[in-house]
Amino acid sequence: AALSAVLIADGDPGRNLVVVFSDGADTASFIAADRVIDTARRSRPLVYAVAARRDDAQFLRDVRTVTGGRLVELDEATDPG
Repeated sequence: AALSAVLIADGDPGRNLVVVFSDGADTASFIAADRVIDTARRSRPLVYAVAARRDDAQFLRDVRTVTGGRLVELDEATDPG
C-alpha cells in the first residue's frame, strides 16, 4: 500500500503528501521494503506515518528518514482505543 501511495503521488506536480496508518504487521507485501524506500527516495513525497506498534515500525522509520516526513509511534499509554 505504501508503494501504491508513493507512485500515485508521483504523478502530480510539486511535492506530495502521503499519510500512512499501520498496525506495523506486514502480512501481504509482495514488493521488497528496499524497493519501496528507493521509490520514495526518487519520488520525493513527504511521508507522514502513524504506527500502532513500535516494535514493527522499522520500515516506516526508514521511509520517514528518506522523505523528511514524520512518524508517530503509538504505544499502550497513547493508544486512543
